[in-house]
Amino acid sequence: MKQFVILLGIASALTGSLYAATNTNTQALAAAQQWLALTDAGQVTQSWQTAAAHFRSAVTPAKWEQALKGARQPLGELRSRTVKSTQTMKSLPGAAGGPYTILRFDSTFANNRQMVETVTLVKETDAQWRAVGYYVTRSDPVSLAFTVKLVVSAVGMILVALLAGFGCWHFTRVQLRWFWVGAALWAVAVVLKIAAAYLMNPAMFSFLKEQLPFPWYVAVGGLYVGLHSSVFEMGITLAAVLVWRQLGSDSHRAIAIGVGAGVVEALLLGVGQLITAAVLVVGLPGAETMGGQAQAAVGTTSLFWLAPPVERCVAILCHGATRALVLLGVAQRRPMLVAWGVLIFALLDSVAGAFHVSGQMGKASLWWVELALLPFGVLSLVILNWCFRRRDDLDQNRR
Repeated sequence: MKQFVILLGIASALTGSLYAATNTNTQALAAAQQWLALTDAGQVTQSWQTAAAHFRSAVTPAKWEQALKGARQPLGELRSRTVKSTQTMKSLPGAAGGPYTILRFDSTFANNRQMVETVTLVKETDAQWRAVGYYVTRSDPVSLAFTVKLVVSAVGMILVALLAGFGCWHFTRVQLRWFWVGAALWAVAVVLKIAAAYLMNPAMFSFLKEQLPFPWYVAVGGLYVGLHSSVFEMGITLAAVLVWRQLGSDSHRAIAIGVGAGVVEALLLGVGQLITAAVLVVGLPGAETMGGQAQAAVGTTSLFWLAPPVERCVAILCHGATRALVLLGVAQRRPMLVAWGVLIFALLDSVAGAFHVSGQMGKASLWWVELALLPFGVLSLVILNWCFRRRDDLDQNRR
């Protein structure tokens, strides 16, 4: 199921957006049709010039010409194009400005190709709708191999979560309720984090995009994502242990709380991916959006089915290590431990944040992200070992 991804990968970030709403936008539709007419006529320069400012800053005319020809020439001339769906969104994750409209067209080309064209438009400051993203995919049904990769990957994440939880319990022998405490702290933090992102992120990313060159925008935007995440996830953990000092009174308990947070996150992500696979197979509303994102990831990542479980391994280790540092730091009156926990978590999420902000989702292999996260996994193992042994050292001192 080969696909052609033309620009930015902006549309790939649509799944699960809090701002989605279906709405027929006649102005955006007219703008999309006018812009597509330029691409149909081979007027590459004009299509670049009439695209959104973000489009023009992200890709040069030469690169746009190369990408457009690579996608459209094999298809032949356009025979027909009808609107498939229209979706208006207040903002896109990691993208500045807004609102956005995503239009999908069922298109037929001369070389007997049935395709789906997706055009993403943004309403710029002059109130005009302009193209900011474009990609073409086959309208073929979801292949069995593609679905199997999604399901295997999802099951892998669930197995990683279950094995991590059992392994932690086996070595620490703490009561299961402490794992549930970690899961509850994670849930509270994520709800607050999402609410804050809804209120703050559109304005913040718009400001950064306007003020910074693209490389600095990616770096600072990624760091902002990491700090935002750490403030809530580590902040809720810190607030909990300040109120309930018992959470950090035992290093094994502190580890279990951290692992519990990572386990519930992995479980929910695995279940969410199973739901995505089911939606694609059944063809429910939203399948095109989910399919575009998932196909992009599968198409650019070798051994895709293995990448999400590997990422969950690193994430669970980091959840356990950073939360243990925060809990033990408060209980033992060692603020440096708290600071290290907050910093490590912020840097970890900054890596993933920069990947999203850069628009590389669906364009670059996920293994580059896993490689960047690997040092955090190794560091977390060292921290967890230290925390685990610290209880034994304290027991020996008491004897």
